[in-house]
Order: sequence, then structure tokens, then C-alpha cells
Amino acid sequence: MYYYFQELYLRKWDEYTSMSDHIGLFLNLKRCITEAGHKLKDILVVHAILHSLPHSNIWDVVKQNLLDKGKGLTLDVLTAVMGIKGFDHETKVKARSERRNLQDASQLCTKQVGTGEINQIIESLLKVKVQRITKTY
Repeated sequence: MYYYFQELYLRKWDEYTSMSDHIGLFLNLKRCITEAGHKLKDILVVHAILHSLPHSNIWDVVKQNLLDKGKGLTLDVLTAVMGIKGFDHETKVKARSERRNLQDASQLCTKQVGTGEINQIIESLLKVKVQRITKTY
């Protein structure tokens, strides 16, 4: 039993596994824990999944948008939003590509503009992009 809980709270998304498969691992762990006779609230699994996501500006915005749903954030909502819609491999590849393009552009501009200003511009562009992605889901 200890190992199921350990896996539940320590698992991290590797960005190469599909989000559906990643969430499926958590659902399987929940099933195993339940079958072993322990009750596990869905909200604990939701928070474990959110905790497993990368710690970056983009993912922090996604997580915050989901957490803003308050009591409306259930395991069913989370799996529907992240597992089925848009958080597939293509979306990850596009996000990485856009991040690289923005970083390449910032490297070209740092000679003309201060590094701090470029970082602010990149962060604001990424926030707008994430807001557009999360609004469509």
C-alpha cells in the first residue's frame, strides 16, 4: 500500500508520455488503492496530478486556471480537460517550438534591449498563448 501512495505523490510527467496515459496511471493507482480497501477522495488524485506537472510559467497558468474552478474541479473535469482535449503530443511539440522561437528571438534582441525586458516580453507572450489554449478547453 505504501508504494501506491508513494507513486501517487511522487510521479512526475516526463513530457514524452501522452497526457491521457499519464492521467491513466493516476486512475490506475486510485483503483489499486481502492481495491486494497482504502478510500481515496478524488480531489487528492486531482491535486496529485496537478503536482505532477512541470513547474514552469506556462504550466503554472494552466494549473491555476484549473484550480480557479474551485469545487467544480473534479477528477472527471480534469481528465476531460487534460486527457482528451488538446494536451496531446502535437500541443506539446507546438509549445516547445514556440518557446524555442521566443528564446531564439530573445537571444537576437538582447544586444539591443536589456535581458530583463526581454524576459518580461517572453513571459507576457507565453501567458497570452496559455490563456488562449485554456479558454478553448
